Amino acid sequence: MWVQKTLGRRAILRGVSTLDVWRIRVAQQALRFSEHWQCLAASEREQALSYHHAADRDRFVAARATLRQLLCRRLDLDPTQVAFVVNEFGKPRLAPPHSLHFNTSHAGDWVLHAFSTSSAVGVDVEPIPTDALPIEDYDDVLAPRELRELLSLSTAQRGRAFTTLWVCKEAYVKAWGQGLNRSLREICIGPCVDGKVGVLHDSNPGGVASEWQLAMLDVGPDHAACVACSAPAPPLRIFDFQ
Repeated sequence: MWVQKTLGRRAILRGVSTLDVWRIRVAQQALRFSEHWQCLAASEREQALSYHHAADRDRFVAARATLRQLLCRRLDLDPTQVAFVVNEFGKPRLAPPHSLHFNTSHAGDWVLHAFSTSSAVGVDVEPIPTDALPIEDYDDVLAPRELRELLSLSTAQRGRAFTTLWVCKEAYVKAWGQGLNRSLREICIGPCVDGKVGVLHDSNPGGVASEWQLAMLDVGPDHAACVACSAPAPPLRIFDFQ
């Protein structure tokens, strides 16, 4: 059962087993760009400079720097000392001996970081499109049941409905740590017995829907966001990074 609390920036991260999600508004970080830049590793600075659009660069810098700042608080390290390794599918994790689970997503106006002391975690945020996508785009990623339900909606409703399904699937596969190596069409998202959104079934190898829980996150009316973690879900705490 999810227990959600909203806490301030200076809340303590240590303690009992929790699932913590930090929300960062990209625009609020603009004046801290120089400070953020100093937190980045050389490879991250190189990646930031590869972006063609300033908005994409600034979002990436805010995401990587705030991730390092939050991790260093937890690990008692300098931000530049936080080291990452990636698994065979490209999902980053902390280099040993640290074992804190984390995941990051950034898109549109938002950066989200999710941290769990006890379970694999995935998070995703996306802007909600103003126009509906072509039907073939839906068919590529939706399970048959999802597609039927989506097509029963008006064209104006489909953008929000599809984005909600998308962030749920993305958060779930990111928690798995296999990225899009898991077929999204084999994963069905919908209301569970308790009425909350969840994974109804996953026909991919090893998929057991009951072992995972999802929670929608409040990121305003123009975006959709979801966090996923393995069950049983620890208490969910929401932090705002100013």
